[in-house]
Amino acid sequence: MAGAYVRYWLKSKTAHGIHSPFVYDFYQNVWKAPQGEVDEAIERIRQRTRQDPQQILVTDLGAGSTHTPERLRSLAAITQYSAKSIFWVQFMTRLVQYYGFHQVLDLGTSIGLTTSYLARIAEVTTVEGCPTLAAIAQDHFEELNLTVAQHVGNLDEWLPEHLPNLPSLEVVILDANHQYEPTLQYVDLILENLPPYGCLLVDDIHWSKAMEKAWNKITQDERVSVSIDLFGMGILFVRPDQAKEHFILR
Repeated sequence: MAGAYVRYWLKSKTAHGIHSPFVYDFYQNVWKAPQGEVDEAIERIRQRTRQDPQQILVTDLGAGSTHTPERLRSLAAITQYSAKSIFWVQFMTRLVQYYGFHQVLDLGTSIGLTTSYLARIAEVTTVEGCPTLAAIAQDHFEELNLTVAQHVGNLDEWLPEHLPNLPSLEVVILDANHQYEPTLQYVDLILENLPPYGCLLVDDIHWSKAMEKAWNKITQDERVSVSIDLFGMGILFVRPDQAKEHFILR
């Protein structure tokens, strides 16, 4: 990971190196925009779960966790290592708001903190492979009085069956099976169903050499107009009127 970050830093650009008006606008108004207010109710849940020793038997359908490889993990460890930080949560909410997205597909619910932030500003459909984590997330949604269309299942089966039938697909967040082949398969299915001007966020693109390899292949897909490497996350935009370009932004 350290080597990957050094390579990213050496290649990344600031606003002065961006010649695309669309990407410059993204950089200034989404990526580098000021952080917003935190949601105190959601953050109380984060603080509570970060101290919860409750042991969870995780149904792990992906590459697992480098921090807690055991299937039996504490809720505190899951919150610390699996839940998105405030920085990334606020970035995603800014992106959804700035581009006027109303429908979000969140693939990888975990305990539902990121999903809850998104559900404050958009209609969210979310999928989680672990029934125990999905039940915890549902408790959090009810505590926050949020309406979320939640599903439990393996993305290998859920995506081909349900993706074509979703009423609207504007922005998709992929934070699930961090392996090469599944990532490529999921992205291919999503891009087949993503409408013009849609957006796909791929999490942890430098998590492993396999994920870096998958990301490099994805950026070459002709269906992707603009790809942006933010190190912790990759962004794919489908924009028919946009020349194909790839950016690494600091």
